[in-house]
Amino acid sequence: MRWGIIAVLVLGCGVGLAQKAAADAPKEADPVQEKIEAATQRYYEAIEKIEKDLCRQIDAMVENYANRGDLEIVLELQNQKKQFLETGYPPAAPVFVSNRRRAQIEITKAVNRMDRAYSEVITQLTRKRDFESAAQMRDERREILATIDPKIGGGFEAIRQIKLQKLGLVKQIIERKFLPDGLHLNNQWVIKNGVLYPSQNPGGIIWSRDSFENFEISFEYMTSPNCNSGIFFRADPSNPIQGGFEIQLASPGLYSGKQVAGSLYDAKEPRTNAANPDGEWNHMTLNCEGPNIRAVLNGRKILDLSISDWDTPGRNSDGTKNKFKTALKDLPRKGHIGFQYHGQAVWFRQVQIKTLSL
Repeated sequence: MRWGIIAVLVLGCGVGLAQKAAADAPKEADPVQEKIEAATQRYYEAIEKIEKDLCRQIDAMVENYANRGDLEIVLELQNQKKQFLETGYPPAAPVFVSNRRRAQIEITKAVNRMDRAYSEVITQLTRKRDFESAAQMRDERREILATIDPKIGGGFEAIRQIKLQKLGLVKQIIERKFLPDGLHLNNQWVIKNGVLYPSQNPGGIIWSRDSFENFEISFEYMTSPNCNSGIFFRADPSNPIQGGFEIQLASPGLYSGKQVAGSLYDAKEPRTNAANPDGEWNHMTLNCEGPNIRAVLNGRKILDLSISDWDTPGRNSDGTKNKFKTALKDLPRKGHIGFQYHGQAVWFRQVQIKTLSL
């Protein structure tokens, strides 16, 4: 299940573009959005109930074994509860089989309600002859519902995915789709069917309209052979090379060291080479909070660092040289996000951004 989809699912199904809270103006209620959001909320409530029921059962067992003086089992149950709350994975003991069955039943009911809500909305839009919106909703339904299978993990897979989505996001967040309204579009880039890619007159970097300080962005990208691209962030569009950060998005095997795919360009190599081959979609999540920069590529952690450790111009934290005339710790902590074209085709889609309130 992709992070972008579950984030949209939990926080509003992506119907319309959510704007910054401070810029929101009172709007009339959208019955289409309300219907789907109501079904989504019931899905989320079902997940919360499953989680609470299992925790109550574990707590009751802990109390029972504590009264017997069996501290080894008490510690094991407490560890299993902690693991469940962190990851969404339920305890494997046979005593919890009934929890899995109930979870599967409840998730199935919630998914069916959501499916019916989408069907009603699509029917209404079709009757109004708004075929374009109906098609969009049909695609959204197919994509969202395809990611939720109550049979996987006995219903607990839904909890696990939401745990992953919330991991590290303990602050209030504002979510919005990034394409296309979030970009300064030009004739060098094209957006079609939700995919951003270079036009027949390609060139340069396409920049976000807004600047971002503490944020999390997730997106999918695909490279062509010998592709050299990147995502710039906290960057100055007038001087991105020296006035911002970049994570390299390149063809696997094209570069080495601190310039391979997933590296903080010229500053830190990734922990592992996690990029998929050219022609296959990759999924990346980038999180920036204060000096901390973390990135995950295709489910594997590739960066986890503090730029405070880069305190010397032209030098990395490990003593090697870099291109930066300014120490990374002294670069601005707020700037624009940009997707780079650098000679070979590259595609982006499923871009989601969250502003983190510290």
